[in-house]
Amino acid sequence: MLNVTGDYKGVGDIAHIAVQGTAYTVGNISNSDGTFTPQSNTLTDATITIDQRRVTAVHVIKHVRIQSFEERFRNFPENAGAALKEDIENQLLALYSGVSQNSGDGLGNAGEDEVLDAIRQLATTPKLPVLKSPGEFAMAFHPRQIPSLRKSGALDWSRTGQTGGGAKGNADVPSFYNIPVIFTAQVAAASSIHYNLLAHRTAFAWASLRMPMMESASGLANQALTDIMAVWTLFGVATIVANRAVRIRTAT
Repeated sequence: MLNVTGDYKGVGDIAHIAVQGTAYTVGNISNSDGTFTPQSNTLTDATITIDQRRVTAVHVIKHVRIQSFEERFRNFPENAGAALKEDIENQLLALYSGVSQNSGDGLGNAGEDEVLDAIRQLATTPKLPVLKSPGEFAMAFHPRQIPSLRKSGALDWSRTGQTGGGAKGNADVPSFYNIPVIFTAQVAAASSIHYNLLAHRTAFAWASLRMPMMESASGLANQALTDIMAVWTLFGVATIVANRAVRIRTAT
């Protein structure tokens, strides 16, 4: 998925990402003088508005912290970062509403037929290389779809924990026809339908603060001394090319 980080100052800042325009075409070379006409292919300047200011913050009463065997603050930065990552994921999956292509009727579970139909749509209309370059794509399914997809026989778990293969950079996730598959409860739902997604890396994008900010302080909460820690960031998400994604609808 397209992404960019920067030293954004606040809500309202604009991030820019260059996106490849039309597909390349093949032309003719003149036999007489060797001339040819190059294709005009201008990169699209996609913009993302930084419109989210989000924080993960906790306070721990000091005497509880001292008596605890677990040092919660020691793991706080990593856990807070994971929570913010999940929050961005939730915002990205909510972009399903801008996608018009659908597979599945939303009345049951997803199977191989629904996935193949989604692949067909991306390979036909935008003419994307779904099976030739599966590492450029990803699928997001709700965990409820694991049994039905596993039964299809096309869901491959063999690369989990390995490197290489079609799922480049996604060694810890399964794949479906070599397309990386993420199972997450963050998949958006509306009117008893889960909107799972098959998307090219240029369908959506996110931009965030280069380095999330962490702050700590000591204070009072309910008349008790506490330690307070917070991690906050700025980010924005956007649909870049809507027809490079397909919604795979399943029942909630």
